[in-house]
Amino acid sequence: MLALSVLPAMPVTAGAAEYTSWDELQSAISESGETEFTLTQDIIASGSSTSPLQIRRKGIVIDLNGHTISRNRSSAHGTGQVIVVHKGASLTVKDSSGVNAGKITGGWATYNGAGIYVYGTLIFEGGSITGNKSEDKGAGIFLNGGAFYVCYGASLKKWKTNRI
Repeated sequence: MLALSVLPAMPVTAGAAEYTSWDELQSAISESGETEFTLTQDIIASGSSTSPLQIRRKGIVIDLNGHTISRNRSSAHGTGQVIVVHKGASLTVKDSSGVNAGKITGGWATYNGAGIYVYGTLIFEGGSITGNKSEDKGAGIFLNGGAFYVCYGASLKKWKTNRI
């Protein structure tokens, strides 16, 4: 016998917890013992005071799962990045949706690295980093002493930077 059930979509899951906003996701990444976070709907920053998602520990995995993480910046800002990976920390971004539709977008930085600013290690396995702007360098990704690995079906496209 086959039993099927339909469950409502949850924004982001990690273990048994659910995260429905940018701030909740940031708090979970920073404070929970979880290391893997799977999106089940888009996470979009609201308001200009929202800071980038801060990755400060090793082994963090964000599975875009076909969804979007957007900083939603309408103007350039010194901390306009979507994600910052700090020294000694590591982030793996993947997309298990099967269609590689997940994306990291909406960053607009006055300086460098509007999509992801990397001091630590970034492993990019799937999804795309697209639609980010930088007034200086690295509209998509900026490495500042960190390491960057691209594998599988990852896509880097449609960046706008004023300097190379």
